[in-house]
Amino acid sequence: MKHFSFLALSSLALALSVGCSAAPGTGDRDSGPVDPVDAFVPMSDAGPGDACGNGLDDDMDMRVDEDCTCSRGDRQRCWPGDPALAGIGACGWGTQDFVESGEFGVWDRCILFGQPAEEICDGVDND
Repeated sequence: MKHFSFLALSSLALALSVGCSAAPGTGDRDSGPVDPVDAFVPMSDAGPGDACGNGLDDDMDMRVDEDCTCSRGDRQRCWPGDPALAGIGACGWGTQDFVESGEFGVWDRCILFGQPAEEICDGVDND
């Protein structure tokens, strides 16, 4: 039992000592420059279109619910990046409002969302 405790404490100490000091590009998701794969990179094999009403950019074209209708006064949360990263770390939800467009209303662009940035070792996955 003592051997296990020593190994567990040693591993914990090593993990805490590395923390945000890992060198850029070493695979640590909380260090280094912004990873272009983290968000805002359209994928060529994305699906055919957005699923209406979920506030995500399902087809990864940086537009949220662009072919979906809505009603006067509607507002939804939105995220124009990789759907898998919505609401994680600095990748916070934004808002999207109804806008008049011809016979039907459509969703305006997504605003006020959190974007990935350089890692600053603040305990949040900024990138």
